[in-house]
Amino acid sequence: MSPSFSQLERFVATARKGSYSAAAEDLFVTPQAVSKSIHDLESKLHVQLLEARGKQLKPTDAGGRVYRYAVDALDARGGIRDVTPAGEGGVAQLRGSLSVVVANIPLRGRVFREEDFEPFRRAYPLVELQVSFFAGSGCLAALDAGMADAALVVGKPEREDLHASWMRTMALCLLVSTRHELAAKECVAFSDLHGRKLAVPHDFRSYKEVVERRFAQEGVRPRYVALEMSEARHRAFLRDEGGALLVSHDARLCEAFPDTVMIPFKEKERIALPYYYVWREGHETALVAALRRCLCAS
Repeated sequence: MSPSFSQLERFVATARKGSYSAAAEDLFVTPQAVSKSIHDLESKLHVQLLEARGKQLKPTDAGGRVYRYAVDALDARGGIRDVTPAGEGGVAQLRGSLSVVVANIPLRGRVFREEDFEPFRRAYPLVELQVSFFAGSGCLAALDAGMADAALVVGKPEREDLHASWMRTMALCLLVSTRHELAAKECVAFSDLHGRKLAVPHDFRSYKEVVERRFAQEGVRPRYVALEMSEARHRAFLRDEGGALLVSHDARLCEAFPDTVMIPFKEKERIALPYYYVWREGHETALVAALRRCLCAS
């Protein structure tokens, strides 16, 4: 059986980063998932791919050869999609309907907005594009049920029946009132949040798990507060209760919540969550591919 692209991707990430946990952070999966994929790949190829050198994992001699093959294969996979014609008669002749669901929480910042899809609409005027924004974690369920042709989600799904293409990264910041003790800082450290009120991160699949794991690694224990998803409750938490929100870098949040400031994390403590464009195996139609290309170019 040939290696899967998912196995090759996780092996390449581990070889580059030097550990399962570092690769997992990049791919937004668990270290256990990375480790299992690489062990399965070793079983398929009947070779040892990685070995411990000091505190890092490095490719063996055989692993180095597989690494070069894997990089070429992953690059070629992306290149094939980029040169594939969108359809006979030119891209503007594409027609039909296309539905995409987007993981999105307006009160914690938007990574994709309706205007991000305007280049596609201008390029393909004969295509009826329907974009739905889901506040919960139901994007993949909508994809599985056939309610959507593609989805934009946080983190790469760990499923062989789904294909995923990286789109952009969501960098988390801290949103606080201008009267908050941290408001004057140019950047914040994880330790600044120890013992302070912090809204519970909304769970985009394993988003909350990643944030809490990073805090735990630094011994940071915020005072988590669960908030209902209403603008009034969020405003009161920021203004009256001295609370803080973990949000994406979306300047419009400061318009929604007046008298607030958005503060980035220190470079070494930056939390970046990747957004992926996802579609089902065997369902990459010309329209699905065309939207992927438009979003990549934006």
